[in-house]
Amino acid sequence: MRIPVLTGVPGAPWEADLVARLGRGDHGVTVVRRCADIPELLSAAASGIARAALMSVDLRRLDRESVGRLASAGVAAVGVVQPDDLAAEHHLRRLGVHRIVAADAAAETVARVVVQAVGDTL
Repeated sequence: MRIPVLTGVPGAPWEADLVARLGRGDHGVTVVRRCADIPELLSAAASGIARAALMSVDLRRLDRESVGRLASAGVAAVGVVQPDDLAAEHHLRRLGVHRIVAADAAAETVARVVVQAVGDTL
């Protein structure tokens, strides 16, 4: 069974590649919706279509409350950052995002982090 995932990484030049990598092969996750902003991401999360959300620090209006609302909807938050962007990683952690993966990570690595994040919510 594949874990349904939302993305919230608008405008990131690596987003399409990340989605394509996750779509190739069976890594245990599937992107069910690409969201442009927090209201869309939270609406999709509340609908129950996903178990995890991949988000970048550039997601406008992303805050601690939004991360909490994802958790309340049963959706695990996973941060995606440019490799070695420690400031972005630190910012996401301050918002309550505890699982973070590099944007250029292999699909297997991203999937493993998603699975761990979903396990954290159980």
